[in-house]
Amino acid sequence: LINPDLAGISTKIGTRSETEFSHSPIRLAAAGRFIPTKGFDLLLKAFSLVPNRNRFSLTLAGEGPDEKRLRKLAKEWGVDQEVKFTGWLTHDKLFPFFASSDIFVMPRWRPELSSVVLMEAMSHGLVAVIPKGGGLEWAGGDAVVGFDFDSPESLAKAIDSLADPKKLAERSVAIANRIIFLHYKNWLPITYLFMKMVLARKTKK
Repeated sequence: LINPDLAGISTKIGTRSETEFSHSPIRLAAAGRFIPTKGFDLLLKAFSLVPNRNRFSLTLAGEGPDEKRLRKLAKEWGVDQEVKFTGWLTHDKLFPFFASSDIFVMPRWRPELSSVVLMEAMSHGLVAVIPKGGGLEWAGGDAVVGFDFDSPESLAKAIDSLADPKKLAERSVAIANRIIFLHYKNWLPITYLFMKMVLARKTKK
């Protein structure tokens, strides 16, 4: 059995070496629909607070009704020259975007849920920065770096902790093992199929 959330996601993950992370700037990536609940404003604020911000660049892939406000905030917080907006990326463009990035950031997510896009990013070898205490932290295991929910200061600290290529490489090593675990070695697929069967029976009644 395979975790249904990971269908189509490769388990052949190539870890990245310290040398491969030694370029400058280190490339932060985030993707999604630009709406307030996704927390892109939180990410922009956190990015403005990163002590070693000169070591990073930030690219936001997506579009939505909040884009104009996000661009305004980036300028207000003095990071507009370091933040790039790509517009919406289809899957055939999203995957190369992941492959050309180093760190994937999910600034806000419902704590009870995991995320397919997180798994897709990790499958391309990206080290992920995610909110603590929920489904994302469980899914990422020791391959991710957590921060306190809705805290730009904590997120800034988490990002800054990855300015060292050696630490990035150490996290990268854990990614492949975590993806394989999520594919084949946990109880989630069985639970998913059981719940699907129960719901199907309830629907018939």
